[in-house]
Amino acid sequence: TRSESDYTIEFRTLASSSSWNDKALWDHFLHGSERIKDEIYSLELPTTLDGLIELATRVDFHLTLRSQHLRTDTMHESSDPSPGAKGATPPRLGLSEEEPMQIGRAHLTARERRHRITNGLCLYCAEAGHV
Repeated sequence: TRSESDYTIEFRTLASSSSWNDKALWDHFLHGSERIKDEIYSLELPTTLDGLIELATRVDFHLTLRSQHLRTDTMHESSDPSPGAKGATPPRLGLSEEEPMQIGRAHLTARERRHRITNGLCLYCAEAGHV
């Protein structure tokens, strides 16, 4: 999209050769600037064409600053991901690297389960020291 200053220069050039009155030029300027039209309607609109052009230029400047700020924030987020950010590797839960989980493994008997709990042994691998 073109800048508000480019639009203003083109508008003033064409307006100088037209026979339109100030009210028609004011209305045409307001509706011809897609970039700032939605933003400017929420403000108190000046009654003169020069006032409207000045307001449009200020709004355009603030939109440009906001756009640059959002781009900067996005660049910082993507280059410095925080822990737990989307796509981060979840922490390992102390599972042994040597033996993958065995899906079809038989269940412990009640006696073996009590023995492991009483002796502080892992219910999965029967090893001590990590429960």
